[in-house]
Amino acid sequence: MLWKMLFDELWKDGITKDRIAAELHVPLDEIESLVGELVTQPPPTPTSSGKRPMLKIVS
Repeated sequence: MLWKMLFDELWKDGITKDRIAAELHVPLDEIESLVGELVTQPPPTPTSSGKRPMLKIVS
């Protein structure tokens, strides 16, 4: 349950398992084996606050 809550929050911020692996300097398959199916679940649906995400153009 705790892992799911943690990954839900990370996904809200756009942090993927690929980024976690890269920043920890750990192979992606190692991350997947540590957390199991939690990482493959879709991100949580946004709350109905009516706020739109802030997007920016990068070049």
